[in-house]
Amino acid sequence: MVADPGIGFSGSLKVLNPNIVSDVDAIKLGLTGVTGRIGEPRGQGLQIVQDWTIKKFAGIVRIHSGSGLVVVDADGQRAETVFPIVGTLASFVVKYK
Repeated sequence: MVADPGIGFSGSLKVLNPNIVSDVDAIKLGLTGVTGRIGEPRGQGLQIVQDWTIKKFAGIVRIHSGSGLVVVDADGQRAETVFPIVGTLASFVVKYK
């Protein structure tokens, strides 16, 4: 698990896209490789780790940021609004073969 007590997905990505409505929308955007750092050649790391976790290790990715929770696995992406936190918790669960 990785924790970051910063501004979260929504706070970071609203700089790039002020029309983000919810924390869930911000997490989903972040999982596509979009970053809030305008003009910097970065932002693909989370997308790559997500793909490896699911495709190579049959794993699960859980991102909780603000009041959003997104869970991604081989069956797809599920999202819900949950109790809010400050910052982001990212969990990557892999299956050892």
